[in-house]
Amino acid sequence: MIDSFEMSVENRNVYLKHVASMLRSKYFVNLSGLAKAAGILPQNLNDFVNGKEKFGVKRLNKLELFLIDLYERILEDEVPQIPSEFNIFVETLVENEVVEI
Repeated sequence: MIDSFEMSVENRNVYLKHVASMLRSKYFVNLSGLAKAAGILPQNLNDFVNGKEKFGVKRLNKLELFLIDLYERILEDEVPQIPSEFNIFVETLVENEVVEI
């Protein structure tokens, strides 16, 4: 399973925001329950997904590890698993990101 641990904090914020948003909209994942289970305040995760808050390395690590643990099979289907394709995928997300903060 590919991960974003080696990427910049900015790129990881954009990527994990996309993943959480996709899980909510496409797979009907309850972000409040996900946040509580991951040890993140639900309001913080909601603000993160809505672009009102950015996470630091510690929270990004916690969130990504939790998402991989629970949703690895979904992520393998939704996210390119070849490193070069994954990097292009994330860069495209970053380029399309509208900065609201």
